[in-house]
Amino acid sequence: MPNEEAKPFHLQGNYAPVSNELSTENLPIEGAIPPELNGTYVRNGPNPASGTSSHWFGGDGMLHALRLEGGHARSYRNRWVQTKSLTDPDARLLSDAGEVDLTVAVANTSIVRHAGRWLALVETSFPTEVTPELETLGSFDFGGRLASGMTAHPRICAKTGEMHFFGYGFLPPYLMYH
Repeated sequence: MPNEEAKPFHLQGNYAPVSNELSTENLPIEGAIPPELNGTYVRNGPNPASGTSSHWFGGDGMLHALRLEGGHARSYRNRWVQTKSLTDPDARLLSDAGEVDLTVAVANTSIVRHAGRWLALVETSFPTEVTPELETLGSFDFGGRLASGMTAHPRICAKTGEMHFFGYGFLPPYLMYH
Protein backbone atom coordinates (compact mmCIF):
# COMPACT_ATOMS: atom_id res chain seq x y z
CA MET A 1 0.00 0.00 0.00
CA PRO A 2 1.53 3.35 -1.01
CA ASN A 3 2.34 5.82 1.71
CA GLU A 4 -0.69 8.17 2.03
CA GLU A 5 1.59 11.12 2.83
CA ALA A 6 3.43 10.64 -0.49
CA LYS A 7 0.19 11.00 -2.46
CA PRO A 8 -1.14 14.41 -3.51
CA PHE A 9 -3.87 15.74 -1.21
CA HIS A 10 -6.52 15.17 -3.90
CA LEU A 11 -5.91 11.41 -3.74
CA GLN A 12 -6.12 11.02 0.06
CA GLY A 13 -8.83 10.68 2.70
CA ASN A 14 -12.24 11.99 1.66
CA TYR A 15 -10.74 13.06 -1.68
CA ALA A 16 -9.44 9.56 -2.51
CA PRO A 17 -10.84 8.00 -5.68
CA VAL A 18 -13.85 5.71 -5.37
CA SER A 19 -12.82 2.38 -6.87
CA ASN A 20 -16.21 0.69 -7.37
CA GLU A 21 -19.52 1.38 -9.03
CA LEU A 22 -22.34 0.61 -6.59
CA SER A 23 -26.11 0.26 -6.63
CA THR A 24 -27.94 -0.08 -3.36
CA GLU A 25 -31.51 0.39 -2.16
CA ASN A 26 -33.24 1.33 1.08
CA LEU A 27 -30.26 2.95 2.74
CA PRO A 28 -30.14 3.16 6.52
CA ILE A 29 -30.48 6.71 7.84
CA GLU A 30 -29.65 8.39 11.12
CA GLY A 31 -32.16 10.95 12.26
CA ALA A 32 -34.97 11.85 9.88
CA ILE A 33 -35.38 12.99 6.30
CA PRO A 34 -38.32 15.37 5.84
CA PRO A 35 -41.04 13.40 4.02
CA GLU A 36 -41.67 16.39 1.72
CA LEU A 37 -38.12 16.12 0.35
CA ASN A 38 -38.61 13.97 -2.75
CA GLY A 39 -36.38 13.61 -5.76
CA THR A 40 -32.94 12.59 -6.91
CA TYR A 41 -29.77 14.49 -6.06
CA VAL A 42 -27.04 13.86 -8.66
CA ARG A 43 -23.50 15.13 -8.33
CA ASN A 44 -20.53 14.87 -10.66
CA GLY A 45 -16.85 15.04 -9.87
CA PRO A 46 -13.40 13.91 -10.93
CA ASN A 47 -12.63 10.34 -9.91
CA PRO A 48 -9.63 8.84 -11.69
CA ALA A 49 -10.43 5.24 -12.63
CA SER A 50 -6.69 4.52 -12.60
CA GLY A 51 -6.51 5.68 -8.97
CA THR A 52 -4.09 8.47 -9.79
CA SER A 53 -4.04 11.87 -11.48
CA SER A 54 -1.62 14.76 -11.59
CA HIS A 55 -4.32 17.32 -10.73
CA TRP A 56 -7.59 16.96 -8.91
CA PHE A 57 -9.52 18.36 -11.88
CA GLY A 58 -8.02 15.65 -14.11
CA GLY A 59 -9.92 12.57 -13.01
CA ASP A 60 -12.58 10.73 -14.99
CA GLY A 61 -16.16 11.85 -14.36
CA MET A 62 -18.14 9.87 -11.81
CA LEU A 63 -21.81 10.51 -11.15
CA HIS A 64 -23.40 9.82 -7.76
CA ALA A 65 -27.21 9.73 -7.40
CA LEU A 66 -29.19 9.64 -4.16
CA ARG A 67 -32.97 9.15 -4.41
CA LEU A 68 -35.10 10.48 -1.54
CA GLU A 69 -38.81 9.69 -1.24
CA GLY A 70 -41.32 9.93 1.58
CA GLY A 71 -38.72 10.30 4.32
CA HIS A 72 -36.60 7.40 3.05
CA ALA A 73 -33.28 7.16 1.23
CA ARG A 74 -34.58 4.84 -1.48
CA SER A 75 -31.41 4.29 -3.47
CA TYR A 76 -27.82 5.24 -4.17
CA ARG A 77 -25.96 4.57 -7.39
CA ASN A 78 -22.63 5.74 -8.78
CA ARG A 79 -21.25 5.31 -12.30
CA TRP A 80 -18.24 6.47 -14.26
CA VAL A 81 -19.22 8.53 -17.28
CA GLN A 82 -18.11 6.23 -20.12
CA THR A 83 -16.31 8.84 -22.22
CA LYS A 84 -13.64 8.27 -24.87
CA SER A 85 -11.11 9.51 -22.32
CA LEU A 86 -12.05 6.63 -20.04
CA THR A 87 -12.62 3.85 -22.57
CA ASP A 88 -9.95 4.61 -25.21
CA PRO A 89 -6.42 5.08 -23.85
CA ASP A 90 -5.32 6.57 -27.19
CA ALA A 91 -8.06 9.23 -27.38
CA ARG A 92 -6.77 12.81 -27.29
CA LEU A 93 -8.68 16.09 -27.25
CA LEU A 94 -5.87 17.74 -29.21
CA SER A 95 -3.91 15.64 -31.69
CA ASP A 96 -0.24 16.15 -32.54
CA ALA A 97 -1.47 17.68 -35.83
CA GLY A 98 -3.52 20.27 -33.92
CA GLU A 99 -6.92 18.72 -34.68
CA VAL A 100 -9.52 18.98 -31.91
CA ASP A 101 -11.83 16.05 -31.13
CA LEU A 102 -14.65 17.51 -29.03
CA THR A 103 -16.02 14.02 -28.32
CA VAL A 104 -13.00 13.36 -26.08
CA ALA A 105 -14.03 14.46 -22.60
CA VAL A 106 -13.67 13.55 -18.96
CA ALA A 107 -17.20 14.91 -18.24
CA ASN A 108 -16.23 15.46 -14.61
CA THR A 109 -17.39 18.94 -13.61
CA SER A 110 -21.17 19.12 -13.39
CA ILE A 111 -24.44 17.67 -14.60
CA VAL A 112 -27.49 19.46 -15.91
CA ARG A 113 -30.97 18.21 -16.69
CA HIS A 114 -32.53 20.13 -19.57
CA ALA A 115 -35.18 19.47 -22.23
CA GLY A 116 -35.51 15.83 -21.16
CA ARG A 117 -31.77 15.14 -21.30
CA TRP A 118 -29.17 14.65 -18.59
CA LEU A 119 -25.80 16.07 -19.65
CA ALA A 120 -22.49 15.47 -17.86
CA LEU A 121 -20.25 18.47 -18.51
CA VAL A 122 -16.65 19.60 -18.65
CA GLU A 123 -15.38 22.91 -20.05
CA THR A 124 -13.38 21.61 -23.01
CA SER A 125 -15.68 19.25 -24.88
CA PHE A 126 -19.17 18.32 -26.00
CA PRO A 127 -21.55 17.29 -23.21
CA THR A 128 -21.93 13.58 -22.55
CA GLU A 129 -25.54 12.44 -22.36
CA VAL A 130 -26.48 9.97 -19.63
CA THR A 131 -29.74 8.32 -18.59
CA PRO A 132 -31.50 8.93 -15.26
CA GLU A 133 -29.98 5.56 -14.23
CA LEU A 134 -26.52 7.09 -14.96
CA GLU A 135 -25.80 4.93 -18.01
CA THR A 136 -23.77 6.75 -20.68
CA LEU A 137 -25.44 7.38 -24.04
CA GLY A 138 -22.53 9.30 -25.63
CA SER A 139 -21.45 12.73 -26.82
CA PHE A 140 -24.21 15.24 -27.47
CA ASP A 141 -23.73 18.17 -29.86
CA PHE A 142 -27.32 19.46 -30.03
CA GLY A 143 -27.98 17.89 -33.41
CA GLY A 144 -24.76 19.24 -34.95
CA ARG A 145 -25.37 22.83 -33.82
CA LEU A 146 -22.59 22.85 -31.20
CA ALA A 147 -19.16 23.32 -32.78
CA SER A 148 -17.16 24.08 -29.63
CA GLY A 149 -16.80 22.81 -26.12
CA MET A 150 -19.58 23.77 -23.73
CA THR A 151 -19.20 25.43 -20.37
CA ALA A 152 -19.75 23.15 -17.41
CA HIS A 153 -21.84 25.89 -15.77
CA PRO A 154 -24.83 26.72 -18.00
CA ARG A 155 -27.80 28.69 -16.73
CA ILE A 156 -31.50 27.96 -17.28
CA CYS A 157 -33.80 30.97 -17.68
CA ALA A 158 -36.52 30.70 -15.02
CA LYS A 159 -39.07 32.40 -17.29
CA THR A 160 -38.44 30.73 -20.66
CA GLY A 161 -36.73 27.47 -19.71
CA GLU A 162 -34.00 28.22 -22.27
CA MET A 163 -30.48 27.14 -21.46
CA HIS A 164 -27.79 29.81 -21.87
CA PHE A 165 -24.12 28.92 -22.08
CA PHE A 166 -20.85 29.73 -23.75
CA GLY A 167 -18.25 27.61 -25.41
CA TYR A 168 -14.68 28.35 -26.27
CA GLY A 169 -12.10 26.91 -28.58
CA PHE A 170 -8.43 26.89 -29.45
CA LEU A 171 -9.09 28.56 -32.82
CA PRO A 172 -11.26 31.53 -33.87
CA PRO A 173 -13.93 32.23 -32.94
CA TYR A 174 -12.49 31.74 -29.48
CA LEU A 175 -15.72 32.35 -27.57
CA MET A 176 -19.28 31.55 -28.62
CA TYR A 177 -22.57 32.26 -26.88
CA HIS A 178 -25.44 29.80 -27.16
